[in-house]
Amino acid sequence: MNYPGALNEAVAAWLSEHGIGGLAKKALLLTAAYREGANSRAIDKAAYVVARMPATFAANVKVQAALALAMPNLMVLSLLDIGGGPGTATWAAAAFCPDLHVVTQCEQEISFAALAATLNAKSGLDVLQQARLLRTSESALPQDVSADMVLASYVLAELPLYAMPEVALRLWKRTQQVLLLIEPGTPLGF
Repeated sequence: MNYPGALNEAVAAWLSEHGIGGLAKKALLLTAAYREGANSRAIDKAAYVVARMPATFAANVKVQAALALAMPNLMVLSLLDIGGGPGTATWAAAAFCPDLHVVTQCEQEISFAALAATLNAKSGLDVLQQARLLRTSESALPQDVSADMVLASYVLAELPLYAMPEVALRLWKRTQQVLLLIEPGTPLGF
């Protein structure tokens, strides 16, 4: 998988620093857990980077490519990435939105937010190096936080079913142009 900027190198450097012992087994366990509907809170970050991040990036690239075809005149200057994890969805937006200048990433899981900060800093992309990373939940965001594109990738399916409509509505209210909700298909849930 080729990520934009220097992110391939940044990911490789992070993996080398955090050890990859037993990674194949951890990746299989992670994939099995996701298929059973587990959330990402307590997962092994290295296994996620190897097993899930490329697929999540590919899904985001596909959706954002379809958006570019459907709305060829769309100009996205700002992005709000909700539940951004290590920043994977933001990377796809950076690849498809050449006018993107302001990025806000919202991630409440401390270890994922730390990984996003590390990868942003080493990305070689100004828009990521200057990104605002908020270590909080979507519901705790200040009321004035909004963006041209609000993106929630692989977020809603981790919520209880009853909470999804309310969260989607709150995200819509933060949207100035486009709301992207991207969720995986799994044998159990979809």
